[in-house]
Amino acid sequence: MTMFPAELRRPLGKGAQVFAQGDAVTSISLVQSGAISLTRCNADGKEINVAFLGAGDFFGEEALFGRPLRDTTAICIGAGTIFVVSPELFGAEVRSDPGLPMRLASNLSLRFDQVTQTVEDLAFANVEARLLMLFDRLANRYGIAHSDGVAVRLRLTHAQIGVFVGSTRETVSGHLASLIRRQRIRLEGPYYVLLYEDSVTSEYAAPRRA
Repeated sequence: MTMFPAELRRPLGKGAQVFAQGDAVTSISLVQSGAISLTRCNADGKEINVAFLGAGDFFGEEALFGRPLRDTTAICIGAGTIFVVSPELFGAEVRSDPGLPMRLASNLSLRFDQVTQTVEDLAFANVEARLLMLFDRLANRYGIAHSDGVAVRLRLTHAQIGVFVGSTRETVSGHLASLIRRQRIRLEGPYYVLLYEDSVTSEYAAPRRA
């Protein structure tokens, strides 16, 4: 991972806001550890998740393209550390590390894929299906393998999950309870576990059928 001076490192607690949609653009950030959610409000004021980020991911790339205002809101959903870097310093790093532009391009490509998947989910899937697809994506990014599934190591509220799947807290609560009753997911302490038919090792099996 590209490293910047220690004085640019910023620890984040769960729930900390890095920046808000509409803020002035002054920096680009790199996730060193933890988890970041990027959300965007549409014209109707509805908040929609557009990306989940982890170690090695860049965000705030508007700074590289001369945009004056933030397109998204960045919230820490899993405590960790980021580097907050000026466009000038980032440009110097690009000049000294020829592989950095390719990593940034790959990062943006994956972000585009996440946005495309989110749009498809909201357009074609019901809330329960969106919840399962959300847990699958989170398990791939932040999961810890168990004998019967993958634990998503993030402490998520029903309100947060509602934003992630484009629904209300009340609707999400009802569908989560249904998924738990039908053994599609379970709660293990503060974490959700996405359940699978077979033991999970290095690769994920197909989700458990209802």
